Amino acid sequence: MAEIDETRAAEHPGSLEGINWIRLDCEQTDLSIIADPAMVGQVYLSSGSKNSDPSLVREGDAIIVYQRGRSSNTQPVLTVPTEGCPPITGSIERGDVYLSGVDSTVDVRHGQGDLRVDGSAGELTYTLGKGDTRLASCVGQLSLSVGAGDVQIASSTTVGTLALGKGDITCDSVDGRLELKLGAGEVSIIDSSGAIVTKLGSGDVQVTRPRGQNLTAKVGSGDIVIRSGSLVGMDLETARGDIVCNAQLLMPPSQPRQSGDADDESLVSRILRSKGLSFAADDKGLRISRGGFDLEAGDAGLRFTKGDFTFHAGDHGLTFSTSEDADVGEFSAETSSGDIIVDLQSGVPVRVEALLAGGEIHSDVPLVSVGRPGPRGATQRYVGVSNPSSSERLDLKLRTERGDIRVRLVASAPVSAPQPPQPPTPPSPPTIPKPPTASVIVGTPPTPPDETTTHVPVLTRDQQMRAILDALSRGEISVADADRMLNALGPEHGK
Repeated sequence: MAEIDETRAAEHPGSLEGINWIRLDCEQTDLSIIADPAMVGQVYLSSGSKNSDPSLVREGDAIIVYQRGRSSNTQPVLTVPTEGCPPITGSIERGDVYLSGVDSTVDVRHGQGDLRVDGSAGELTYTLGKGDTRLASCVGQLSLSVGAGDVQIASSTTVGTLALGKGDITCDSVDGRLELKLGAGEVSIIDSSGAIVTKLGSGDVQVTRPRGQNLTAKVGSGDIVIRSGSLVGMDLETARGDIVCNAQLLMPPSQPRQSGDADDESLVSRILRSKGLSFAADDKGLRISRGGFDLEAGDAGLRFTKGDFTFHAGDHGLTFSTSEDADVGEFSAETSSGDIIVDLQSGVPVRVEALLAGGEIHSDVPLVSVGRPGPRGATQRYVGVSNPSSSERLDLKLRTERGDIRVRLVASAPVSAPQPPQPPTPPSPPTIPKPPTASVIVGTPPTPPDETTTHVPVLTRDQQMRAILDALSRGEISVADADRMLNALGPEHGK
């Protein structure tokens, strides 16, 4: 750096004419950077009069906030324009930093101290060695790296990454797409939507009241618990810990028709097709696409896809996803050592696939064991569907190596406590004989059929379903054949 003019003054105005950067070069001081809409074409530094207090220095196309030694107790304030503020870069070795309403790019290295950011809408790239961080009412790109400390993000819409070595992360009312990387600590996500990807070495993940969220969580050692709310996609995995989810699993939005009628091609469609674009507009919505790009607008909302990035705005709010996110409409939970408990809404069609070894499975959705049964400790596979007459259904995959699996049907809003068991209905005579070949049925036993005055025995719908699942367990039919036969049974009487 060129030689610095040591002239000091109590207040240092600075013109932004010819300035492309604002650079911080401070050793030890607290600093506030506040955007003021009344400030135009200049920055203003309010500081103390000691030699150790910050000062403004012009160097080429940059204004430098320069400070050496330990600053006085007076906290300097750098006022910048709300519009037209140059990018802010540089470093502060020690001290607290406060940013308010800054809409420009900020790229700062901070050794030790606390960081607070309020109401900013620019691109924030920040590296903090040790200290606590709080972001509130922020909009824009985020790349935050902290060695040790607690991080809180509240009432913000962000897209980016947050990496923390050791500490706790709290996201409260956060929308957008955010990737959380934490070495050791706790992650708490509250009242949030969008897509959040969590990668945690050691600690628990607590998700409370998600709002149509697409949630991905990979944990080395710790529990994953999701309480109430709703999810549009879920991919949960822990090496050692339990997984509990009683959020409502939402069906994916229906997609508009993929192509228009060639016989009724409009002039707009022909023009766009000549430019290499596929165009369709009908009562189901509008779709424009070309080579990895898709724009769809219809009753399901607005959906934009480019490469591995997807943006969807619909009845469930905003969702962002990339190739790392859980697929919308697909839900999975896996633990090497631990239990899995998932609550499902009654009446929501779902296909359940469960794999476990050395544990027990209890499911309110009828399941059948498929594949060859092995010795104790070998992985067993169970499959089953609820509401088999539905053409669309959720896909739920569960797996545990050492633990139990519990799938519960709840009649109303999901609850974390298990439902009290219902007393079994006494069977009506005569007793239905057991099938000659044994099968493994997991779930609620079917209700015996009502006695009717007839000379020809008629199988009830539940008996037909059991017969199909028995045939599947014996390997006489495939899973696809079983799905087709279950769908042919039609809806239950009265539904």
